[in-house]
Amino acid sequence: MVKDCGDVRSMHLSTKFKNLKEADFSDCSFLKELEVGGSTADGRPEEAEGSKWKLSHLEVLRLKALYEASIIWAGVLTRECLPLLREVEISFCHELKDVTWVLQLERIERVILDTCKKIEQVINIERSTMSIRPCGLPRLRILAIRNLPKLMSLWTLPLSLPELEYVKVLQCPQLRSLPQSGMGENTTVIHGEKEWWNALEWKNDTEDCSSWYFQAAE
Repeated sequence: MVKDCGDVRSMHLSTKFKNLKEADFSDCSFLKELEVGGSTADGRPEEAEGSKWKLSHLEVLRLKALYEASIIWAGVLTRECLPLLREVEISFCHELKDVTWVLQLERIERVILDTCKKIEQVINIERSTMSIRPCGLPRLRILAIRNLPKLMSLWTLPLSLPELEYVKVLQCPQLRSLPQSGMGENTTVIHGEKEWWNALEWKNDTEDCSSWYFQAAE
């Protein structure tokens, strides 16, 4: 865990920590840049141009209160870089605009986003510069989002989410619609405020939401 890093402006989660299973960064108020992957901590490139890297054992990534920090992926983020990452939790990271990069995490099961002021879309494939293959998160079970004041949509292009069980949406007043396609055949619980649910807009009257079960927040 890295906590309360003072006036440090830049940090690097490098492949020097190749056996790390959980990475937790929190309360770094002055941090401007968090680089993930690539060269080792002393600056030596792991591969030519830093294009290939791997954190083979990382399973959990938590970023909390990195208010002004941008996340920078060293070299090229591919599905081989973080092969075991299953949980991403991000809160109070106000420079974050989306987390499209989770599409490169084949084992991701939980994505939690809380109080990130600039997120407009959870996954924005159109804006991404990554080379992303046919879109889907085959193991994603839980998506929880809270207090994202600028969030307009979860995603716009079809995604395959065959294992999605639970979607939690709280305090996202501008989110007026949910994507219907790709959520699999199993029942998906949608947890949120009743007023928000009743105000959702549907593209047409024939949209099939029979696999959804709404659970009102208390």
